[in-house]
Amino acid sequence: MNSIVRAVAASSKWRGIQNPNYEKINDSFQVCETYLNIAGNIPLISSVSGLIREDLGLVQMITGLSLALFHAISAYFATAPESEEKCVQQAKIDVAYFRHGVANICRTQLEQAMLVHVFVARIAYDLLGIRLEYPDVPGCLRASMQHN
Repeated sequence: MNSIVRAVAASSKWRGIQNPNYEKINDSFQVCETYLNIAGNIPLISSVSGLIREDLGLVQMITGLSLALFHAISAYFATAPESEEKCVQQAKIDVAYFRHGVANICRTQLEQAMLVHVFVARIAYDLLGIRLEYPDVPGCLRASMQHN
């Protein structure tokens, strides 16, 4: 049994769960969301892009919550204080991804609403390039201005 535990702990997939590459994940989400923002402002196409964004939001929510629980449990059982702190910081980032998923689902609902004032607000938001970001400081969520 002990050899099985060691084999799992040594696997690259397990290390990927323990130490997610948040920068790569964030870059992928940013590219997807940029295209979905454009498609979300085109009548009729926004119905399809909204469904895709909603699915993306669900993936973010499920993944963020799952990883947050994993990292919280890992922090609880950590033997070294630095390992515990690292797991706590990762859990905070995971919760931020969960919240971002909620925001994507809310935006889907706005895209599905064909109200003129909602449309104008979305266009202004997209043109300003505001996007929730996950900076290098673990556990921090902030809005940033990005010039496209």
